[in-house]
Amino acid sequence: MAERLLFPDRFVQGRFDKLGWIGCSRLASLAGEKADLVVRSDANTDVKIVLKDKTSIVGGENYVGYSRFKNLPVNADVYVVAVRCEKGELFYSVQPLKLEKQTVVSLNWKKGTQAEIERMFKGVS
Repeated sequence: MAERLLFPDRFVQGRFDKLGWIGCSRLASLAGEKADLVVRSDANTDVKIVLKDKTSIVGGENYVGYSRFKNLPVNADVYVVAVRCEKGELFYSVQPLKLEKQTVVSLNWKKGTQAEIERMFKGVS
């Protein structure tokens, strides 16, 4: 339990792997327009995009102050899923979104326990 609080990325990745999602670094062979998504975040935040209709989870590129996701299908229904650890406390955010050509998202954080975050993951899958 202490390791999970100290290393939230391991906690998060371990849960993502158990949901039946397919992890991918990019989506191949997508026809049509591509979306560019920027999620405001910081170094303590792990942000992923879950594509509802493809059961896929995509990681983005991390920069100072944001995470960027490129080459996603325009008009796709997704969830922006994020977890952060701040001063030993866990926070999470789940935001449904329909992708546009260019989208910027600010996360709405909720303080949560490990059990609440696990329930949140199950609700997204």
